[in-house]
Amino acid sequence: ADDAEACVSESVITTIDYILQKSLSRQKRMAAYSHLLDFVTILPLSESIFRKAIQTSHSDLEDAVLYQLAIDHELDYFITNDKAALKKLAIPKMPVISPKQYIDKTEM
Repeated sequence: ADDAEACVSESVITTIDYILQKSLSRQKRMAAYSHLLDFVTILPLSESIFRKAIQTSHSDLEDAVLYQLAIDHELDYFITNDKAALKKLAIPKMPVISPKQYIDKTEM
């Protein structure tokens, strides 16, 4: 959809950078991030969101934090390829879907 907005957590960005620094120069990574900021919103993690995430029953803290971040920022979907997260995280308030499901929804 033309009005779709992509959001990621700040932790996803720093993890990506950790992985990419092994194969790309700092200059290339920073140029890529500058471009990325043109179409992706980076969502900040707050203490409040983290507290909510650790109070859930989810065993995977990263999934719980990212899912709570999506809920608190009132996003429409939580998109992931993690099939386990698809099953264990979803609540009516925040549907968990795969990238393919999202593409199928937006092509209708």
